[in-house]
Amino acid sequence: MSIKFNVVPRKNPRDLDAPSKYYANIVGEGKTTLADLARYAAEMSTVSHADILPFWKVHLARSQ
Repeated sequence: MSIKFNVVPRKNPRDLDAPSKYYANIVGEGKTTLADLARYAAEMSTVSHADILPFWKVHLARSQ
């Protein structure tokens, strides 16, 4: 799977006369749901999807 990106010139805020440097800026290809993130985290750890999802929902609700 390839990663799509744009090349973006950025100036040094400390030295505006310096030439721009070019950086890669990743382009998103859609939305990722909380369930998708929980599924991915479950695949990468020993914690199950059913344990991760409610935990994140509670903590995200508190932060809003």
